[in-house]
Amino acid sequence: GLGFSAEMRLDNARLRFGFQDSKFRSSVYQESDDDISSKTSSISYSKKGKYFNDITLLAGSMVERGSILDTKGNGALGFHDSSSYSNFIGVNLKKNFENNLSIRFSSTAGITSIDDPKRSLIQSVDEIHSSSFSLSIERKNITKNDLLLFSISQPHRIESGSMNIIIPNLADHYGNISHRVSNLDLVPAYRQLDLGINYTKRFNDNLIGSIKSITSINNRNNFKNSINSLLMISGSLKF
Repeated sequence: GLGFSAEMRLDNARLRFGFQDSKFRSSVYQESDDDISSKTSSISYSKKGKYFNDITLLAGSMVERGSILDTKGNGALGFHDSSSYSNFIGVNLKKNFENNLSIRFSSTAGITSIDDPKRSLIQSVDEIHSSSFSLSIERKNITKNDLLLFSISQPHRIESGSMNIIIPNLADHYGNISHRVSNLDLVPAYRQLDLGINYTKRFNDNLIGSIKSITSINNRNNFKNSINSLLMISGSLKF
């Protein structure tokens, strides 16, 4: 995609602007779907506060063509000839403590609306509210040149919203087919939470090792009490 950003410094604060258009793709992404595209504009303001070492406020908007919240329909359930419009806000906070300890928190909330699709069994989509958050605790130099990180996060999730779908009935004895409209709730049944532990150690200028564990509860918001775990071990060696 095509994107650009700019930054302005205002005393001890920073003001950033950003824009991205996914419609412009290089030949590397020839397999990308040409029926969907998005344009995202954002602005953020960062400053050191009285109680936090860094406070960042974020706001922006996104316009998608042929999809909604990066989700595409197909065939009779496609978002044909329609665009969705999302407005979002967010906040990032960082607080440093003694003994190389720091806490970070970030959260976003958004509102999305969409034009009524054409040539689709999706009749309309009600306004959608969505959110995400993450909280992490970081400790540096527990021994020497190492870092331990604990985190808990909720991936992007729909909090409220529904869509109306046209469902064909069985044909009557004259061959006529009637339709009914069914309201489909878009809110997932459960809430996914990701728990992470990451330990990184720099042994010397040439060798770095890391071990990371991620545990997901209620994976993909649809499986109650389901637990998926992933363990990764990685390293970097310079010759």
